Amino acid sequence: MIKENTALSIFLKSIYKKRFAQNYDYVIVITGKKGLGKSRGLLLNIIQYWYKRVLKRRQREPKRFVFTAKDFLHMLYISKDYDICALDESSNVLYKGDYMTALNKSINKIYDQLREQFYFTIFVLPNFFSLDKTFREDQVNYVLNVTHRVPNTCKQCKEKFSGEECFFCGSKKYKPGFILFEGYNKDRVYKANLKGTFHGIAPSFKNASVKEYKGRLLQYYSEEKKEKGKEAIKEVIKKLKDKRATNI
Repeated sequence: MIKENTALSIFLKSIYKKRFAQNYDYVIVITGKKGLGKSRGLLLNIIQYWYKRVLKRRQREPKRFVFTAKDFLHMLYISKDYDICALDESSNVLYKGDYMTALNKSINKIYDQLREQFYFTIFVLPNFFSLDKTFREDQVNYVLNVTHRVPNTCKQCKEKFSGEECFFCGSKKYKPGFILFEGYNKDRVYKANLKGTFHGIAPSFKNASVKEYKGRLLQYYSEEKKEKGKEAIKEVIKKLKDKRATNI
């Protein structure tokens, strides 16, 4: 669990108190090299903290992340105000080379509809600049970049490993590992988009740390997972528009 009064906890609470109070959605991109803990180290901790400490909802680890665009579209439709909708390794969906596909056009249309919704969406991918230029310039509010990872340390054999059980001796007793990350606010993301790099841009905060997430990995599964083709996508967009209209 994310500790209170840390850069990350203060940041997440500020989203709820300030951004949503102005009737805006919020988009975060989590970046970092493969294996640094973008998902297990940061995303899942954010989801857990958001529901237990910010929204103060009593529920188990919520299934708020998906790996396919189709599931992401459905999750947006069924979500309630302030819910997190996270798409992991989203470069597969919003990658600039495929951005003009029907599916990505649909996601763009949906974000045009989210302006008066309280959606909190998170995209996880290795490189921020693999996102389409228009999307990252118009939609992204904040970037969290994972810079370093220290694995778990087994208390029995002292070996380092990831997960809940030591790969070397099978022990489940270990000292939790942690990751280090830095944050870039909207102004700094804007400068990075102009330069085409974050190099030379001072982060809003740096060397923040969080322990690796402990708990079951519960992935969200769409009830509409079997639906295929453009008709299914159009239906989801229609539902979102209808939902938006009833909330105005």
